[in-house]
Amino acid sequence: YSDKLIFTMVSYAWSGLGAAFGPGIILSLWWKRTTKWGIFAGMVTGSAVTLVWHNVPALKAFVYELVPAFVLAFAAVVVVSLLTRPPVKVDLEATT
Repeated sequence: YSDKLIFTMVSYAWSGLGAAFGPGIILSLWWKRTTKWGIFAGMVTGSAVTLVWHNVPALKAFVYELVPAFVLAFAAVVVVSLLTRPPVKVDLEATT
């Protein structure tokens, strides 16, 4: 039983970390329009979706919590970054 418990806890931790930090890191490396508020929104969204998805049995049985949390956090970073002022010294014409 302890092996299953450890695996479950590590899996839960990695899904939370991956959803909270993954989209922000990927977008900050490849999209110059990413803002600090977009990253913050992605971190909050990824963490919250992971917590909710993991603790609702019907959702947890449907799909692993990292998948929807990552997708929604990615979307949150993009949406909030587009709604906030771009970072200083960013040439937006070069990024389109």
